[in-house]
Amino acid sequence: VVDKILRELTKGSFAQIRVPGEVEVDELIYFPIDNRERFRIDQLRRAVEQCARDDQSVLQEVSIRSMAFLDSILSEKQKQKAYLTFSDEVKQLGTNVGVPSIREQEEALAFFHERGFLIHMTSTEILKNIVVINPQWLIDALSK
Repeated sequence: VVDKILRELTKGSFAQIRVPGEVEVDELIYFPIDNRERFRIDQLRRAVEQCARDDQSVLQEVSIRSMAFLDSILSEKQKQKAYLTFSDEVKQLGTNVGVPSIREQEEALAFFHERGFLIHMTSTEILKNIVVINPQWLIDALSK
């Protein structure tokens, strides 16, 4: 039942969902795991490792400056910040670590958003100006 619901909900929407290759239980798209006895955890670990090896995007090189940019953005979490403004804070952080170009900053933010390190949506100017570094804050704000 769970597998049927998951297949219906994700139908065509999430290309990153992979059907594990060596699943014994009717080719499920999820792993039923019993955490109390570690049942099937090794199989899940192997499937995750295989997906990571098969994903060519993990081979993309990232400059040290871009990583320093990400580190400086995420270090703002320690100040209890949920988000930063691109126009003020993020641009300055980029300049401080040697990424002064707005184009390069936007490319780095898009990459880090794609990888799940932060949330930076660009569909409107208002969204483009917000870089969420605490996803739980966004979930809480949207659920109110």
